Amino acid sequence: PGADEYRGGMVVYKDHGFRVERAPDGTIKVGFHNASPGWGKSIDTGLVAPEDLWSHIAIAYDYNTDDDTPIQQATVHLFSGVNNDGSYDSLESYSFYISGSIYDWGKDIYVGDKEDFGTTTSTPFTFEGDIEQVRMWDKALSTAEIQQYLLTPEVTEDSGIVGLWRFDEGFGRKISDISGNDKDG
Repeated sequence: PGADEYRGGMVVYKDHGFRVERAPDGTIKVGFHNASPGWGKSIDTGLVAPEDLWSHIAIAYDYNTDDDTPIQQATVHLFSGVNNDGSYDSLESYSFYISGSIYDWGKDIYVGDKEDFGTTTSTPFTFEGDIEQVRMWDKALSTAEIQQYLLTPEVTEDSGIVGLWRFDEGFGRKISDISGNDKDG
């Protein structure tokens, strides 16, 4: 679950943007750098990712800049017991409200840790487990679309995908973006 008994491990992190973490008890927590709830305030979803099962975490957040609505809904979906064919044992969701767009300061995205300290030593935020892939879209996917991509993992550029990183390239600290958007890291 993580190297730190109090915080757990960081699954995905973008400094001054967003974070997804798994607490030591398996609970999924999320955070956004926006007006409210604001950076530094983790939202405890109450969703628990079992330790010995593959889980798929999807967060849908759609901030419409053309809309005058200051409060937007975000939903965390947790698919537990995900199999190679995209089927899963259970789906749980947690919805909450946040206000303001997520700040984008052009920072790097980290997977499995909070920051790149330039060392191979474990930090208190290091995720202890396996992460198979990370995908990001330029739109909020519906539950049906998320389920579709579980069953059909191949995506096209016209789907709105921004980045797709699979962790099957071997060893090292760099990974190729196979979405066609050249966001290698």
